[in-house]
Formats: sequence, structure tokens, C-alpha cells
Amino acid sequence: MTTHLVQVSVVVHDSHGNPVTGLSREDFILTDQGKLQTIELFDSEASQPQAASPAAAQPTLPPNTFTNRAGPGAGVPTSVTVLLFDQLNTSFKDQAYSREQIGQFLRQIRPEDRVALYALSSGLRILQDFTNNQTSLL
Repeated sequence: MTTHLVQVSVVVHDSHGNPVTGLSREDFILTDQGKLQTIELFDSEASQPQAASPAAAQPTLPPNTFTNRAGPGAGVPTSVTVLLFDQLNTSFKDQAYSREQIGQFLRQIRPEDRVALYALSSGLRILQDFTNNQTSLL
């Protein structure tokens, strides 16, 4: 028997476009090909970064020590997206379709979104580092 963890991200808005908060796993029904599935793991995130309490403040790092952990505070995105354009393992015909789909996705990003675009061919290249600038990404 094989088990796969499938992550499903959901953004819920009310009829006025406001984020709905306070939802739990019991508020969702998940099916796969019509068969009810159990939600084993559930996590909820606020759409806006919350103000950090003094106890949650990041410790000061020693000189020349770096971390990839996002620190608390304004301006830190709640999520980021990396698009990987696989030119190595994707047929030329499918690459054209992929470009169209990537373009459609990038034209709908919002100011709070952070997106990076990578390409895989003979090596991994960063085409555009994390930004919310549609023009740069397109």
C-alpha cells in the first residue's frame, strides 16, 4: 500500500471579498474521484502578517551567520511561489503550452504575491528572482 501526502491550498473569501478566518478541517469536504477522503493534516494562515510579540522576536544572529527563516514584521509575504519551467524534460510542443499557462498565471498575480521564475535546461537558472512585478516576470 502506498500513501501520498497531497497539499491543497485554499483561499476563502466571503461574498464581499473579505478573507474568512477561523476555519477548521471540519469546515471542508475533500473527495478524490467522488470518494470521500480524510483530511489528516490541517493548517490555517492569516492573510496578513500578524504583529510579532516580543517573545516571538527572532534572536540576533552572530556576524556572518545567515538564515532563510522569514522574520516577523511588515513586508514579509505570507507565501511565495516558485515557477520552474522544465526545458530539459518537457517536449518542445508542451513547452509552448507551458509558456502560455505561465503567462496567464503571471497576469493575475496580486501586489502581495511574491513569485520567482526558474528554468531547468542544462542547468538551473534564475530567470527572475522573487518579485511582485508582473512586467519583470512576463
